[in-house]
This record gives sequence, C-alpha cells and structure tokens, in this order.
Amino acid sequence: MTTAGVGSNHARVAGAAQATGEVVLVIDDDALPTPGLVAGHARHHRENNGIVVYGYYPVWLGSQPPATTRLAARWYEDELNAVAADPSPGFNQL
Repeated sequence: MTTAGVGSNHARVAGAAQATGEVVLVIDDDALPTPGLVAGHARHHRENNGIVVYGYYPVWLGSQPPATTRLAARWYEDELNAVAADPSPGFNQL
C-alpha cells in the first residue's frame, strides 16, 4: 500500500492497519519520548481493556525550532494545564 501524497493521518491509519501487535503507540515527530513511555502505556493496557492512554510528553524543540513547532508546544502546554485544572473533559479536550 502506498501513502505518498495523501497525508500523515492516512499514513498512520495505514500503518495501524498493518500492525500485528495488540497495541499501537502513536507519537508526533516532535515528541521527546522519555524512559518508561512504552512500559507505562503497556502497563495501563494490561490493567484495563479497551482504553486509550494519553499523557504528558515533552515537545522536542531542538536548537532552532520553526515557529509552528514553538506554537504547537505552547498550545500543548496550555491544553495540559487546562486538563490539570479540570480533568472532566479528558481525552475530548485534547
């Protein structure tokens, strides 16, 4: 299956469709995975069936990030602060 020219979301969906594992972990290319990320997700999935796991990850800004990456990082931090203040919307808020 080719995904050239059809966008990153289509590529994610195509990749997930081809996956052979029980869990697919998708992170953005500007995310900075920290130790324990995969183990933490796996633990939550072992303990709970049919869930979506989301949580904090720092955004990698590099030495000279483009303005769009800086804006996305600021938006992400603002959204997480809003969830911390009122977690009731949960996943729908992000």
